[in-house]
Amino acid sequence: MKQAYENEKIKKLLKDFYSVTNQRVGVFDSDFNCLCEYPKPCCEFCSTIRKSKAGSEACRKCDREGMRLAQSGKTVKYRCHAGLIEVCAPISDGFGTAGYFMFGQVLSENGGELQYKKCRELSKKYFGNEFDKYYSTLKVISDDYLDSVESIMRACVGYIYLEKMLNAAQSGLAERFIYFAERNYGQDISVDTVARELNVSTSAIFKAVKKQTGVTPSKIIAATRVEKAKQLLSSTNKTVTEIADAVGMHDYNYFSRVFRREIGMSPTEYRKATSRE
Repeated sequence: MKQAYENEKIKKLLKDFYSVTNQRVGVFDSDFNCLCEYPKPCCEFCSTIRKSKAGSEACRKCDREGMRLAQSGKTVKYRCHAGLIEVCAPISDGFGTAGYFMFGQVLSENGGELQYKKCRELSKKYFGNEFDKYYSTLKVISDDYLDSVESIMRACVGYIYLEKMLNAAQSGLAERFIYFAERNYGQDISVDTVARELNVSTSAIFKAVKKQTGVTPSKIIAATRVEKAKQLLSSTNKTVTEIADAVGMHDYNYFSRVFRREIGMSPTEYRKATSRE
């Protein structure tokens, strides 16, 4: 029920964004899948391109490339494969990039003849002799207006983060879990505590992690801690007890049991085996 509620909130936000900016907008998850968009369908120009298999694939590829550029954490502005302006911003869930906010499919008011010729060169194969007809339906906006819409978009991205509309429940749950474990292994974390942080159920985490990795979430946490312990054992002079504390396993005997189970030798044996002569 929670995820459906969040999706409805995102849909309303996109509708409000369109009402204010008159720009079509979409939200994608961390795997580049479209969660929702408004309005539907897209503009006549793009809809015609997407009627062909090649055109549809080119559009999807271009969207993915734009989102990959935004993985750097910054908003990106670019020309799509057909020569139209698009803007993409990453959405954070506090643990990484949870998705992307995109708008565009527009032309620049200052593009002039050069913009027309470029779009025609890139997309005439989808329109034949009717290119001018569909080109004339595209929205043309000024650079100042584009900057203003981009500012509103960034405000929407911040609102999505603050309201937790897009989180691990909707994209990359296994990746979110692993990401959290790798950055908090030194804390007193368990599957229950991570579930609370990600705002999902423990059963949802178990199912997602087991499906993607073949092991349980508890196994992921233990393996992450042991991997960090291995690094400390081979690169520092910390005692085994200190290392156990550093990786969040404060019971020395428990740490030693888990380490032996994962590596096949005790922490002390591992240190001797990997120590430099």
